[in-house]
Amino acid sequence: MTVMGKTLWNAQSDLATIAPDYFASAFGPGAAACQEYLTTLSALFDPAYLRGERNGAEKEAPARLAKACDTIRAFMPVIQRNMASTSGCQQASWRYLQDHADLCLDLARVYSAKASGAAERAAALWQELEEKVWHKEPELHRVLDAWLFTEALRRRFR
Repeated sequence: MTVMGKTLWNAQSDLATIAPDYFASAFGPGAAACQEYLTTLSALFDPAYLRGERNGAEKEAPARLAKACDTIRAFMPVIQRNMASTSGCQQASWRYLQDHADLCLDLARVYSAKASGAAERAAALWQELEEKVWHKEPELHRVLDAWLFTEALRRRFR
């Protein structure tokens, strides 16, 4: 909300300028590590490929997604350690980041199966992920629109 508010107030706002303040407020002492982790993860997931805007990336996708999974697993101890923050806001941010990490691991498996040509496996893994998202929806509804998430991705795996 902070970033959205700042950019709505000033459309010329630069995300690179706003982000450090957001991360410091949301994640406390682990802010810089968290920002680096999410930036790395975003690059590894290759959003343009995931949206279907970049063809021909299937060959490199499984290796890139495996590296994303390694990155997530390596960052898990940082998440676990910071979930004990004394700040309620920061505790919640780290808890949501834990859920994000879990969903990203599953999503990487789905996309990797698809990129490897295992369409049936990708569909089965997607079904499991979709069920997981809906099961966790009561906990995540403040930060994840389960309907939008599942609707946006469902057509890619069925």
